[in-house]
Amino acid sequence: MGENARRLRGDATADDVAKAARRYGLNWGTGRISDLEHGRVSPTLPTLAALVLALSDVRHAKVALGDLLGDGENISLTTALNVSSDQLRRFLAGGDMFEFALTSPRDTMAELRDRWPVRLHGVTAGALMRLLGDFGEPEERLARDLGLDRERLAAEMAALWRGRSFHAERDRRAGADANAQKKGRVARELKAELRAVLDGDD
Repeated sequence: MGENARRLRGDATADDVAKAARRYGLNWGTGRISDLEHGRVSPTLPTLAALVLALSDVRHAKVALGDLLGDGENISLTTALNVSSDQLRRFLAGGDMFEFALTSPRDTMAELRDRWPVRLHGVTAGALMRLLGDFGEPEERLARDLGLDRERLAAEMAALWRGRSFHAERDRRAGADANAQKKGRVARELKAELRAVLDGDD
């Protein structure tokens, strides 16, 4: 999707797209456009809709949501739900509901472990799914800040914080009566802990 976004903007600059995106409510700069085009952003449907409008503006031509999808791609909507780009394009165009290609947890974990460092190979499918289910805005922000996808962050949290999510570990360490300032300080400490672990992989 990122490569297609880059192709669709044509001769327009990243700054042109960012300015157009801001007209549609996306507070994006050129760095965010670059992140999207390099696959470091997992955009929501509202974000994609605004992006399509922005690309239409800079191209002076209509861009459809389906144009962001390449041909013959396999797209993981979730860790257990995979569809082809053709299936998703037909669905977005109002076609019949496609057959969902469900992946078994065992197959999913095997594929993920191939991309993870060895220290995460002990994370179980159950732990991963529990943490993905506990994902909230704090985890989404942390994933963006660290350049991690949801599954990788969930595995890191499982390994580092004994199966607790970022916000759950923050609240545990800060204490029940903690104010926003203390929670913020603890959150920064946790982020530094995780960053140190990630830096150790280099």
